[in-house]
Amino acid sequence: MQLDALQELAVRISGERSVDEVLRSIVHGLAQQTNVALARVWVTGPGDVCPSCRMRDACPDHTACLHLSASAGTSLTGAQWSRTDGTFRRVPFGNARMDFCPSPVRAIATERAGQLLHVSTCTQWADPEWIRQETIESFAGHPLVFRDETLGVLGVFRRALINEQEFGWLQMFANQAAAALANARAFSELDK
Repeated sequence: MQLDALQELAVRISGERSVDEVLRSIVHGLAQQTNVALARVWVTGPGDVCPSCRMRDACPDHTACLHLSASAGTSLTGAQWSRTDGTFRRVPFGNARMDFCPSPVRAIATERAGQLLHVSTCTQWADPEWIRQETIESFAGHPLVFRDETLGVLGVFRRALINEQEFGWLQMFANQAAAALANARAFSELDK
């Protein structure tokens, strides 16, 4: 990952007034980084699809969860990764009952920064075949926190290992992304 590209992306999103544009710019900008396969943002929202949610049984209270709101990347198999209505479109908060090895979903659900290295060797992922086909080597997940409120979670799947320095850069970027998201939400409220 390149620090200068992350800084440019942070500046670009800081001037956006639309939540959708902030989210779209985040994932598309990250997807252009070296070896990034997939970038996704889940935002906090109400429990809205609980009856049909794949993770319903693991959800603590069905009132709020993380909604997959933006996704971009380049699949080696030709899959479309801009969709936000797939298997992990909703992720419950604080979920300790995941049937995965320490996975992106666990990092997302617990709202803590998490880094997984050598994910291709893990056999208990929800879709280990996807990991193998797309040659995913690492994952970083960072919460989007602004003024002690978790607005969502940023997740990056990479085809190379994410080193500690890159992980730190991504955390810095997540902090800037949270501020840009909060700013866009404020502009949206003013427009109403």
